[in-house]
Amino acid sequence: MRSDIETNGSVPPGPPKSGFRMTLPNSPPQWKSVKVAIHLAIAVALAFLGAWFLPNGYSLAAVIVMELYMVAVIGKGKMNHLLGILINERNLMSLSRLQITLWTVLLTSSYFTILIENLANNPGEPLQLQFDSTMLALMGISSASAFLSPMIQAAKKNREIDGTLKAQLVQGAAKCYNKTSEEIEGSMQGTLYANPSYKDAQFSDIFEGEEMQNHAYIDVAKVQMFLFTIMALLIYGATIFTMLMTHESGQITSFPELPEAFIGLIGISNGGYLTSKMINFTKSTPI
Repeated sequence: MRSDIETNGSVPPGPPKSGFRMTLPNSPPQWKSVKVAIHLAIAVALAFLGAWFLPNGYSLAAVIVMELYMVAVIGKGKMNHLLGILINERNLMSLSRLQITLWTVLLTSSYFTILIENLANNPGEPLQLQFDSTMLALMGISSASAFLSPMIQAAKKNREIDGTLKAQLVQGAAKCYNKTSEEIEGSMQGTLYANPSYKDAQFSDIFEGEEMQNHAYIDVAKVQMFLFTIMALLIYGATIFTMLMTHESGQITSFPELPEAFIGLIGISNGGYLTSKMINFTKSTPI
């Protein structure tokens, strides 16, 4: 079967033939691979120096900043956007991508900082840092959201909206986002709304609905998950910072624990987020 995406990366005009059409990045990134690699190498070196020389606690802040810089470099190099790592295949910024990215940055930064501080002050003692079960649970929850979200959306990409309703929704979206009806209809994927170009992605996408019926409205489940995620990150980050400030290098053998009730709230929030994705807000039928 002939591909809808031509070899030059552009998408041919005309209506989609398989229910939806994917719009891939078709403009070259501003940064070349070598330049991106240089920026990443500099960030790693600065993170190492910060963890080695800065006082306990402040070293963690420096490493986190450098890791966030590396994330921004990767996004800029590939998508020409500092938050490019959050942009999914529908040219929208994803809440589940944000969640797993932030948790990864916090936990890897903490581990890296403790490792380097131990090497700097106790080079003869091996690092015996245990991963607490609550930390593993948090990573498991965020990973599940990141992997299950596309699986749930895949079913909605194979649904067809009634012709009359589809025309009304497309026209409404075109007026809402100042796009042509052809752009909206050409980029939508089944019942899911998608931006015509990755350049249209905005941070506000993470709070909005995903279907043609509710994309212009705030999704309460997403707002709840965002708030719980940010609060958990702040609490856990502050706990690790305090631990580094109050313990000598080499004394830290495990990550701090979080209350099980808090882990339960995070799990419930992510469960509500995934459950809301399963609901078909747009009247449609399977293809």
